Amino acid sequence: MNILVVYYSLTNITRSVAEIFKENFSKKHSVTLFELKTDPEFKSNNIKKDFKIVQLPELKGYDIVIVGGPVWAFGADFPILKFLELVENAEEKEFILFVTMAFPFKWMGGIRALSMMEKILKEKDVKVLEKFCINRMFKNVENEAKKVSENILSLIRT
Repeated sequence: MNILVVYYSLTNITRSVAEIFKENFSKKHSVTLFELKTDPEFKSNNIKKDFKIVQLPELKGYDIVIVGGPVWAFGADFPILKFLELVENAEEKEFILFVTMAFPFKWMGGIRALSMMEKILKEKDVKVLEKFCINRMFKNVENEAKKVSENILSLIRT
């Protein structure tokens, strides 16, 4: 299968998760990473809603699209939400969503962030296979990302 992993990362946590996904998925599948960039770039102290996505990935040729980003203020990050709003021709794709978060419990923003992401896709009649939270408080992010990647691999038809 051809897998596209689209992610936004402000602090490199989500980027490291996406790279672990690629490493694990590449054993059986063709995988492309696509990091969303914004204009202007976000800084940790200037989160604004007025920005543009610099470039959107082309979904053609991919069977599965995995989309992830950090939890911001108990919700999904703005770049990922904007990407999902702008994505076109996704009805034939299967999506898997993930978020990275600092808090230890999904209910501390992770569930809401994933619901926000899923709602946008469902309004476009896009199928969401599964959603995952990866938290880093009291846990090793690398190990958590590997566990989630194994769960994702079990979902993907070969």
